[in-house]
Parts: sequence; C-alpha cells; structure tokens
Amino acid sequence: MNSLTTNINGGFPWVLDDFRWHNDQEQAFANSLISGLCGGVDCIVSGVVLTSGVNVSAGYLFLSGELVRVDAHTAPDLDQGGDFHKIIITESFDSAGLKSLEDGGTGNAYNKRRATLTVGNFPVGSSVRYSTLDLLPEIVGLQGSTPWITVNATDLTVNSGTIDEGTFSYRVRDNRVEVSFSIGLTLGDINQFSITPPSAVIGDNVFSVLTHYSDNDALKVAHITKNGLLWNVSRDAAEAFAAGSVTLKGEFSYKI
Repeated sequence: MNSLTTNINGGFPWVLDDFRWHNDQEQAFANSLISGLCGGVDCIVSGVVLTSGVNVSAGYLFLSGELVRVDAHTAPDLDQGGDFHKIIITESFDSAGLKSLEDGGTGNAYNKRRATLTVGNFPVGSSVRYSTLDLLPEIVGLQGSTPWITVNATDLTVNSGTIDEGTFSYRVRDNRVEVSFSIGLTLGDINQFSITPPSAVIGDNVFSVLTHYSDNDALKVAHITKNGLLWNVSRDAAEAFAAGSVTLKGEFSYKI
C-alpha cells in the first residue's frame, strides 16, 4: 500500500497533494477492510439504530464499497406516504472549512458526506432499504441471525375484522426478534384488536412500542403490546378505531 515518506532531510515542502496522497490511502484501506469483513455487501458497521419509527442514532454504514458516516437525526415517518425507510447520501460543507486562497478567492475544504434515512415506495428498484441491512458483527459471525422470513399478512389472524392485504417480515437477531410490517385491515368500531403472528415468531417478554397507523387518512399513534404470541393494538386516544379501512405500518424489535 502507498505511504508518505516524511524522513527526508533538507526541509520537506508540505502541500495539499501530499495530504491527498495520505488521505486517499487511509480511505481506501478503511473501505477495503470493511469490504473484506462483510463480503462486499451493504451493512451497518456500528450504531444507526432506528427507534420509535423515526429516531436514528449516529453510526456508520458501508454502502456500495464506501464507509459513510450517519449523524443522529429524525427520519420521516412511514405514514408520510412511504412504504419503507431507505438510505440516501448527501454532501455539504462545514463552514469552519471556508479557506481564503492565495489567488484572492475562497474555497470550502471541509466536505461532509453523510447517509440519512428517508421514505421510499414500492417497487424498491435501486433503493437501499434500511430494514434489509445486516450488522457487520453478525456477518463476521460474532452474533447469530436468521434470514428474513416474509409471509402474507393474510396468513395472520385477527380477533375482530379481516386482514385484507400486506406483508409481514421477521427474523431473530442475537437475542431480539425484529419485525417489519405493512398490513391493511377492515375493522368495526372497537377500542383495540388482537393480531396473532405465525407460531415461528418466538418470545414471551411483554413490550410496548409506539407505531403509527393511518385511520381514514388521518395520522394516529397506537400502542402495540406483545405477550407470548398475541399482539394487542390499541389507540392512544380514548375513542375507538374508526370503522372501515385501517393500515398498520412499522418496524420494531423486542427481546426474547
């Protein structure tokens, strides 16, 4: 690999090209190392945890052969017209890097290349879906993970109303079950209903998470509580679910 020889006597004339030689080699090494560990596939290197459907923690992603930083940010909610969260890369400049040049001009030197989560719609196309990214430690065998299993939402059972369409995906990763779903239901006027997932979805710890559903095109917040193989979904507000079409979308996980 390339290196910068700095033990030359006589007064070394340091210029930007020298730094570029060194910086490019460091970036190439980091990208090559991560690529070798993950087999060249896109993955989560560290952090980038999505909680409450919108809060994204800081970390790093490996995307298309490049190590990309993620700053903590708030992602759009899936109920804002999206089917899934996807990754996009943006570039900006830190104002502290505005330099005065010898020719009298100015130039931005501190380039910030960041990955963020936004919403995408089916078909997926070339989009990188957040929910399909594996963690680097799992890929190299430091943790256990099962493949994503996807079933038709109509294979689920509901105690009130009918499930009309949608998909339901789950996997076991380390000591957690991760779930991604988009389910369309037809309901009557009820305060809560229960959904029973496939028996292969394991775990009996009780959890409560926030998700969102669209109720006659109005955004609402619902609680999902799991105990064993039963999910109880209830409105945050006192009134019942409106009769008719309801769409539940979300991604969440729970310990087993």
